[in-house]
Amino acid sequence: MCSVMNKQLLSCSLKIGKQVAVVKASVATDGVDQQMDFSFYDWFKKLELQLIGFLAGNTLIDVIPSVSDTRPIRLISGDIGPFEAGVPCKVPIWTAILMKRKHNCHIVMPKWMELEELKKLLASEAENDGLAELPDHFFEICHMLVRDATDDIYDVEAVKSHIQDIYDKRDAKLRTSAIAFLSQLLETTAARAEANGRTGN
Repeated sequence: MCSVMNKQLLSCSLKIGKQVAVVKASVATDGVDQQMDFSFYDWFKKLELQLIGFLAGNTLIDVIPSVSDTRPIRLISGDIGPFEAGVPCKVPIWTAILMKRKHNCHIVMPKWMELEELKKLLASEAENDGLAELPDHFFEICHMLVRDATDDIYDVEAVKSHIQDIYDKRDAKLRTSAIAFLSQLLETTAARAEANGRTGN
């Protein structure tokens, strides 16, 4: 389920674009017919998932190193480390994942990724007519941590289930909102075309 969470971030918009969000209407403006394309798919597909993942990967997270290293990693963005075994420290998520893959640390899950907090987020999403506020890069971070740090997540199956439920509710809201917007757009376009036809413009 969550193994594709990063791709699922935009899948709702992509589906809408493919299924219902392409609207073509000829509108007479100053006697010239203009073809207009309204495509959520065309707009969203320009977003680079790699860039989104990169930004999410720079988010700081707590790790507990299992090894010590007095030499910091020197980067343009700043130093990472040094590390002392058993002493928590903050590193970018991409660093935490590299350390985890080498069995050099345990990753401390963000507070909002604990099951009780996810339940609150899910309840907020259910109660809110719009999209409830989520932590920055929510789905990307969830995807990376579920993929690479499963053993550091308490009750991981329940956590994955709640993440999916949050996604599903937002997916449904986006679909409903897009369909309502497009229906209104079509009605407005039809009314404008009819008015232009009556006036001969």
